[in-house]
Amino acid sequence: MRSTDNIPALRRLWKQCFEADSSFLDLFFGQGFKHCRTFTLERDGGIVSALSVFPIYYKGIKGGYIYGVCTAPSQRGHGYAITLLREAEQHCVLDDGMEFFILRPASPSLFGYYKKQGYSYNIYRHRELHTLPLIPARIEISPLSAGQYYNLRHKYYYRSGLIEWTEGTCDYILSYIDYCQGQAVEINNGESYLLSYPSPENNEIIVCEEAGLELQAENLPTILSAIRTLYPNAAKTLLYISTQSPKEDFLLCKPAHHIPGGSAFFSFTME
Repeated sequence: MRSTDNIPALRRLWKQCFEADSSFLDLFFGQGFKHCRTFTLERDGGIVSALSVFPIYYKGIKGGYIYGVCTAPSQRGHGYAITLLREAEQHCVLDDGMEFFILRPASPSLFGYYKKQGYSYNIYRHRELHTLPLIPARIEISPLSAGQYYNLRHKYYYRSGLIEWTEGTCDYILSYIDYCQGQAVEINNGESYLLSYPSPENNEIIVCEEAGLELQAENLPTILSAIRTLYPNAAKTLLYISTQSPKEDFLLCKPAHHIPGGSAFFSFTME
């Protein structure tokens, strides 16, 4: 295993493993790559497996978000990804001071697979589909900067157990939203904020990845009005909401004791 900046080789591997177009590869390797550390496993002089680790923080404790785990299709079945994962974890603990790791399994069938590797703590979320108002309330909307996004996330969710990105990663996330033809905005001078984009399957449905209000009944009109204002031709919105109750399996964490009591807020996995 080694840390790498061999972008051409990694792009070739990602094209084999993921349904990623050239625009997304340009985005990640042009903007996201510098905010994470990428590890590779090589055999016979070529990269067979890779993963990246973004730094994250939970109440001052440094951890890592495991991203883009992949193995070349012709090299699967040899345990390369798990070997790389274990070695990358050890490296990040010893060299970067990381004390916990979070990942999002690529499919429901992989939750059991990663739990066997020590990722035993579930972080849940659930989805709510809402009809948008025909006439939105009057609100002020302005573009969201990376610094504002970082600060507003901290303001609204730190007490709820926020798992924080770095400001650099926040900047990449805003670029990702733009790639998805979405909107990242501040609402009413910091009363709230919103990250959203049209659903790839149905552009009349707007996916709300993150909103800066506890999504209780009295707060929903602000969010729904903002989405209607931003997307006048949309009909509905799909809200993704972190929850402590067992709903939709979302993420896995290792080790679990760093996030006690089933409390964590983590959104927008960049996938």
